[in-house]
Amino acid sequence: SAGRGACCGTTSTCRTTPLVGSTRSCWNGLDVVCLHRQPIDVLVVDPDGDVPMRAEWQVAEELCRPRRVLLHNVNLPNHAAGWIYQSLLDRATEWRLELRGSYVLSHEMWQHPARRLSQSRSWAVFARTSDVEISRERGKCRMC
Repeated sequence: SAGRGACCGTTSTCRTTPLVGSTRSCWNGLDVVCLHRQPIDVLVVDPDGDVPMRAEWQVAEELCRPRRVLLHNVNLPNHAAGWIYQSLLDRATEWRLELRGSYVLSHEMWQHPARRLSQSRSWAVFARTSDVEISRERGKCRMC
C-alpha cells in the first residue's frame, strides 16, 4: 500500500520502485528516463557542494546502467564525487578506471566557511568492465 508523505513530501505518493524492490521509495524523473533509455553512454557526475547523492547514485548506476561515468571534484573532502570514486575503485570487477587528471583554478586557497580548499580539481572516468570486454570482443571480430 502506498503511503503519503513518508518519503516524497506531503503531496506525493510513495511507491515500490523497480530499483529497490520491496523498499518504499519515490519515483522521480531519473527513474522514468532510465527505465526507457538504458544503458546510457556517459553519465557526468558533478554534484554541488556537500550533497550526499546516495539515492540518486543508486538510481543512476542501477537503472541508467551507464557504460562510462565521468566524476568531477573527486578530490574535495566530504563530496559525493569522492565517495562514488572510491566505491567504483573498490569494485574493480565491475568498473575500471580509464582516465584521471586534475587542473588548477588558482594557486591561492579558497576561503570556504568551514575549511580552506585548494583551487585544484580532480576528475576521473570509469568504464563498466562488462562493456569494455564487449568492445574488445567486437574489435577482435573486426580484425578477423
